[in-house]
Amino acid sequence: MTLLSKKHISIVGVCLLGLLLLSPNLGHSSRLVSGDINIISAIGPNESQTTQPAPPERNENPALLPPTSSGGGLLSFLYGQHDIINSFPFVCSSNFIVVGTRGETTPNVFVVSSANSNEFQFTTASSDVVKDVQEYDKDFSDNLFIMGNRELAGQDSVFYFGFSPLSLMKTYDHEIVLEEDCWFKQMTLLPNGNFLALLQSLNVSTPSLHLYEINPISGEIVNQREFSNRNTNLLAEIDLGGLDYSYQFNSGKILLISHNSTLSDAGVIITTGIFGGVWETYSIPGDVEFWGLVVDQNEYFHVALRRENAQSGETDLDIVKFSESLVLQANFTLSSASQSYTVIDFQINEGSSSDLPFLVYGIWSSATNSGIGFGFVEGNGILQQHERGPSDTYSYQIGEVTFLTDGDVCFGSSEIYNQEATITFHRFSSASYQETIYTNQVFSPFVEADVIGESAADHSIYIGIRDFGKSGVVTFNQYLSLGKELYLDADMMCRTEYYEDAGGEYFIMYGSQGDYFNYHANAILSLYSVEGIKVASMIREENYDVSEIWDQILVHDGFIYLTGDNVQEFSSWSSLIVGYFSFNEFNSPYRKSSNILIDSSVSLNGYLEEGIITGSGKQNDPYILDSLIIDGNEEDTNMYLPGIQIQYYAYYIIQNCIISNLLEGDDSNAGIQLRNIDYFQIQNNSIALCTNGVNIQNGDNGTITNNTIENCRYTGILINQFQNSDNGNNGNEISYNVIRQISDCSETWRGNGIYLSKGWWNQIEHNIITGSCHSGVYLDNCWEDCSNPLVWNNIIQDNDLSGNGSPYNSDLGKNYGNVFKNNVGADDFPTEDTFEIPGFNTGLLLSFGTLSFVGIVMKIARRRKI
Repeated sequence: MTLLSKKHISIVGVCLLGLLLLSPNLGHSSRLVSGDINIISAIGPNESQTTQPAPPERNENPALLPPTSSGGGLLSFLYGQHDIINSFPFVCSSNFIVVGTRGETTPNVFVVSSANSNEFQFTTASSDVVKDVQEYDKDFSDNLFIMGNRELAGQDSVFYFGFSPLSLMKTYDHEIVLEEDCWFKQMTLLPNGNFLALLQSLNVSTPSLHLYEINPISGEIVNQREFSNRNTNLLAEIDLGGLDYSYQFNSGKILLISHNSTLSDAGVIITTGIFGGVWETYSIPGDVEFWGLVVDQNEYFHVALRRENAQSGETDLDIVKFSESLVLQANFTLSSASQSYTVIDFQINEGSSSDLPFLVYGIWSSATNSGIGFGFVEGNGILQQHERGPSDTYSYQIGEVTFLTDGDVCFGSSEIYNQEATITFHRFSSASYQETIYTNQVFSPFVEADVIGESAADHSIYIGIRDFGKSGVVTFNQYLSLGKELYLDADMMCRTEYYEDAGGEYFIMYGSQGDYFNYHANAILSLYSVEGIKVASMIREENYDVSEIWDQILVHDGFIYLTGDNVQEFSSWSSLIVGYFSFNEFNSPYRKSSNILIDSSVSLNGYLEEGIITGSGKQNDPYILDSLIIDGNEEDTNMYLPGIQIQYYAYYIIQNCIISNLLEGDDSNAGIQLRNIDYFQIQNNSIALCTNGVNIQNGDNGTITNNTIENCRYTGILINQFQNSDNGNNGNEISYNVIRQISDCSETWRGNGIYLSKGWWNQIEHNIITGSCHSGVYLDNCWEDCSNPLVWNNIIQDNDLSGNGSPYNSDLGKNYGNVFKNNVGADDFPTEDTFEIPGFNTGLLLSFGTLSFVGIVMKIARRRKI
């Protein structure tokens, strides 16, 4: 028995088709829907009956841009009502671990694990404050080594312990107690896998430094050494600027830089040596302070020093270069009779063969506001030196210094006048200098503008901007010419992280949304493509009288991990929030494309060869167009043509595409246009600023679901005939779509969220339609020949049709079997229990005793799906 295509079945043949579908001898596939009705599909083009493709998951509350795959989402929780002093996030053994200090009067250590939100508190009779956490033994156990300061009743000491993320337990717990009080200063991972810990005794008259080599697996102290009459830059718990005091050379020698505390203004002592061996020293006398250490690829080390100039009374800067054997190589001095200098930043490109450190310094004079200067230090001089200020009118700030892939330095600086800041972006090499003043926005004095990434494809530079009401990303090409700008809403304050993988380049924006300073802000996380397309946005639920903000982020193995603050209005405490989600749930490999036209096997094969389309076009292996970006504003895209236009018959799925800016062309232009195509699926797409969102011309048994359609001109979803064809649009499902702002009402068929002409047994349900200037749903019973109504036996239910010109068109008749029920924002039209089929004599059916059979056939047929 042969089953005919539905396009060739006449109205009179409905009963025969029903008998065939109900025959137990026919193979079929079924899906359970409301009413527990089995849905049986007719055979498609040149295919035997096989299992139908699985339907898309329904989204009860579709997002503005649906995720590119189902599931996922931000998982987050609040770690108690604790005053969090500090926190250190890590990803260990596929587990997100946050270590830190909590407690206002008697601090103690806590560990929070993402696994079941487990919480571990390590309390003592004293106050413990974590100072540093580092990973070790990554190839095997991936454990954590934790060090910090402990305040005992009569003694300040240093504690350290190991922590296993697998067992979620301490592996050991030790304490270092000296004869006098001491503080932790610095911890460095050595090449042999041990840690080098630097401690500072707090004896004011005879301070000393203590080096410990500790095996993190056992907790054993392998070596130790005391250096009498030494101290660090600041005899206190925390050093300003987080200076590095120690380094281990490839030879195994340890470098230690400290201050000589035997006499006032006794200078700086540089020491090298090995445990159990000889230690050599180099003394730099005078009123000198240590302010920075960098080591180049050849293991020459460069030391930044501040020196009081006895003659001028000002402060000079010295950049001194040494070999490992403490032989002086060069000495550059920055000195002035009327200005003082200090170190702001001192770096060297560790991934480059360049041995030139980059110096950023502050300038003080009799002027009201300090200035800034920068350049590469080479030998006894400075290359590409540039300065701004000091000034009585302007003040200056500088962002984070970043080395680009070619070794150039890039950073932003702000010039502040009258509480407004203008940003200048700088690009340096030792031989050239470029700058661009960014004038498109004016910022507050607190703006942050930092380089967050560089495109591997064209070396574009991405600048993350964080300010009150102006957070986003600005793109410059390699010559600092302005490219794209992406700014978030004015109530968002976010930092940005750049992320690149095989699927493309992305901006991860994290921070807060709302009135943060009045305790009404939510922590928000947004993901954008570098083209400015929003891929996902997630916000923690609002809490009354609370402000929350994400302030730390880790991206690891396809996951994004976050920590942040929860600040309550009536408490001075800052609690911890923890969040994480799978980046892969939202990271679809988007691909840019120009307009797609499939009108023959030739054009189809071309797209298959390019990889734009996959599949074989069969019922169990449809052609798939997935994760495409089609933008009419792009140079190679024609805004007068549909984004995706298919006229070649086969099975198709169009999903996860972003289509926009196709507002020109004739009335039929659309983001997606199908002509004479059955068994299609259009799902999870975002369509904006098109003449029509989706235009189906003579298509049966398709689904249009979970799409977002915004700001289109004529219709959101248009279902009609092509050139007044006798073939209709039957058995389609239009569900779970969001349609907003359809603006042109110049003709009856325009200005509607969903427009259906000539169609039977379609279902329009669970859609949200707002801002249509005409109707939310418009069923055109007449088209051009009002003597033959063409829209009947359709179901319109469970839609939100609030906020349109009208919910439905007012000339709908109740005698065509169209069912309206449970729609929000509309008085549903009454229906009758019996159907009238235009042009068909139901009395003839009654005379044959088949009325009940016709009802069953209609019930099944109007619920047909793929």
